[in-house]
Amino acid sequence: MNNNVNTYSQKKHILIEIFILIVIVVVLIIYLVVGIIHNKDASLFTDYRKLALTYQERARSVVNEGRNIQFYEEDTLLLIPMGTDETKSCILVEQGGKSPYSDKFKMVYVGLTYDNNYGYYEYFFTAVDGKGYGFEMTRVSDLKKGINYVKSNLDDYAKILQKYYNSRESYIGEIYELKDKDLSNIADDINVNKIIILSADKCEYKY
Repeated sequence: MNNNVNTYSQKKHILIEIFILIVIVVVLIIYLVVGIIHNKDASLFTDYRKLALTYQERARSVVNEGRNIQFYEEDTLLLIPMGTDETKSCILVEQGGKSPYSDKFKMVYVGLTYDNNYGYYEYFFTAVDGKGYGFEMTRVSDLKKGINYVKSNLDDYAKILQKYYNSRESYIGEIYELKDKDLSNIADDINVNKIIILSADKCEYKY
């Protein structure tokens, strides 16, 4: 009788040990998978952020040249379409300027505002790729800090800007007078009174 009790007790302890071991292994696997996903996401964001800064530097060099774009208008956000397709871009970027999440961009804009008091430009970046990942209107100075501003499901956001871009009107107008408040929401944090969106067939802007 005692032998049976001891055998049962031993088996019970063995099963408990096996169960604890399985739990530990499962926890370790979950921790490992989460770590891999986190590292992948961090890597993709870093690549996207570097890409955004590359686009901004390309735009900055064109603006500094002052040939096609001469912009000194205060209280205004100028949006410049960019990319690798010359039929859709005012400023071309070398091949390889693709989102790390998707091969194609739905839109890429570098924006800038001008401060007449200090005589300098502030740059912004916004983009949405084929999978809906991207940046809402973000200050380049914030991107340089390395904060993760990448968001998903930005398809509707992309449609807002593309709606105005496809109208082929380079001058959009006073954003707070628009019946459609979409643009005013996009520029809500920038303190401007109007938005100018260049289109690929109207790439020169001199003011």
